Amino acid sequence: MEIITNILYYILPFILVLTIVVFIHEFGHFWVARKAGVKVEAFSIGFGKELFGFNDRHGTRWKICAIPLGGYIKMFGDKSAASDSDEELVNSLTKEERQVAFQCKSLLQKSAIVIAGPLANYILAAIIFTGFFATYGVPNASSEITKILPGSAASMANIELGDKIVIIDGTKIDSFNDIKNLMSISVGEPIDLTVKRNDLLINIAITPQKTIVKDILGNEANTYRIGIIADNVILEKKNLFTAIPYAVKECYQLSVMSLKAIGQMITGKRSSKELGGPIKIAQYSAKSAESGVQSLLWFIALLSVNLGLMNLLPIPVLDGGHLLVYATEAVMGKKIAAKVQNFGFQIGVIILIMLTIFVTFNDVSSLNIFKGK
Repeated sequence: MEIITNILYYILPFILVLTIVVFIHEFGHFWVARKAGVKVEAFSIGFGKELFGFNDRHGTRWKICAIPLGGYIKMFGDKSAASDSDEELVNSLTKEERQVAFQCKSLLQKSAIVIAGPLANYILAAIIFTGFFATYGVPNASSEITKILPGSAASMANIELGDKIVIIDGTKIDSFNDIKNLMSISVGEPIDLTVKRNDLLINIAITPQKTIVKDILGNEANTYRIGIIADNVILEKKNLFTAIPYAVKECYQLSVMSLKAIGQMITGKRSSKELGGPIKIAQYSAKSAESGVQSLLWFIALLSVNLGLMNLLPIPVLDGGHLLVYATEAVMGKKIAAKVQNFGFQIGVIILIMLTIFVTFNDVSSLNIFKGK
């Protein structure tokens, strides 16, 4: 009975969340491919053995497969679902077949098809954020300091109540949310503040203090804070049209923070243990579903942004890798040799396998199942 309960608690929300963001991603590819005249042979949610499916009037096989850890579309003229090229296959196509083959389309058309997947993820996230901001409002607070925690970094620096933070490390600050976003990716390095005090601009150097916090799963994580609090937060409701710019900004800020965090991991400034895989996604999906529909939708939006962003990384096999190839071919004025592309494809597969193993190890480690009680 406990096993069934765990399946219902973890697996069902996980499948729901992942299916939504994967379907939207692949539908982006699919829709633009169709518009470009490419024949799509298969649209799959999941990998492995097909559980059930059907063929539409255009000959596309829509199917659900046994392993719900992603999805793909298979376009005519591709060697595989990863859109790697096969010169022998392309050269053997008839004139009619070449008109509906992905590999025979222009660089612009292929680029549009490839980028449509990540773009669809961003559109999904923006729609959800827009709905939230129109329904509940945009959290807003002035960057004016109204409370300083005792013993904090701010209390020991030349910061006073009533100061208004206008710049942090060269970044303009418009609200307290901007401060929170910048501090969320802090690794404890000194930062330069510019505050406005009595119409004067004052530069202040401050070093954030490490604080241990727990996430919704109970996992401890290090954060760095300067010790100021906004106690004048208000929710400003927007209509659907005025909420859109805020939703786009939210997507942009999430992407920038994620890229900075990745850079910090690469340089060793941030622990790579923060990376998570399927197990952690399942845990967060379950907790979000437990908290209610609003929390679940917000998590779907966050995951959708991250899926779109990760697929834009210039790694062979991923959408960003394909875009890099097309950009290189556009600059060179000729097609990259199939052997070179296939070699890059193999490197990309190795990178993804290694990354999958690493994040899975992180996931298992976070469960603490190997530690003594």
